[in-house]
Amino acid sequence: MEQWKIISEIYKQIATRTGAIVYPDVKITVNINDICQCMIDKSGQRIIVDEKQYEQPAVYEMSVEILFEGNNIDMLLQAYGEAAVLFKDNPEIDIVKYNWHGSSTDKIYLEPVIRHVDHGNVNYCEGVYRYSLIYKTEFSLNSQKAYGFKRVEKRDIYGVVKK
Repeated sequence: MEQWKIISEIYKQIATRTGAIVYPDVKITVNINDICQCMIDKSGQRIIVDEKQYEQPAVYEMSVEILFEGNNIDMLLQAYGEAAVLFKDNPEIDIVKYNWHGSSTDKIYLEPVIRHVDHGNVNYCEGVYRYSLIYKTEFSLNSQKAYGFKRVEKRDIYGVVKK
């Protein structure tokens, strides 16, 4: 399993969903603004998968921007609203074949980045309006380095009980 392809899969699923939103004179693009490892396991714990031992998956956070550009403000705002509702109602991304060790679900959640309005921001430049929706998500990447693992033998324990 090429689990490291999860990053590309997240991008493709978001791009596919936004690709279904079509308005005249509106260009919608999906950008990955940033990806970073946000947590490291220093406890030395291991995960056992198929009789092999692996380090804990590394946790990553990714920032995704859906950018809307166009010169027709009405169409642009309609496209923006449609995408906002789409991801509000369907924030999950299916990651079944790219799931990581120890995950209890086959989905990740696309969380909107909450911020205050920037009153000084100018979204109109050279005849084009630009607005964006920004989301973040967390996922994990498995270690590909496996260590041997031997199960403890099951034995019956006998003893004498003294009275």
